[in-house]
Amino acid sequence: MAGKRKRLIVRKRRFLDQDTLIDYKRPDILKRFITDRGKIMPSRISGASASQQRRVAREIKRARFLALLPCTVAHRTERGFAGEMTASAAAAGVLNR
Repeated sequence: MAGKRKRLIVRKRRFLDQDTLIDYKRPDILKRFITDRGKIMPSRISGASASQQRRVAREIKRARFLALLPCTVAHRTERGFAGEMTASAAAAGVLNR
């Protein structure tokens, strides 16, 4: 074990361009800062500075509120007894009101 050396992984850090306009009205740009699960990417991955990351988070939340961006990727039906009963009632065309 004494002869083994640790290998260093060199990662190329991505930087966010200063000219990039971060605005809630441009969801195509904001999608770059959201993971496939719908979470906001951390700055260590996105390459944004602290002030840029705060602005990105604020604008994403505004776009979500206005339904320009989804809050989650997909809404899944609840499973378990209540979910199964709701699914079977919907399939039968009977819904409790």
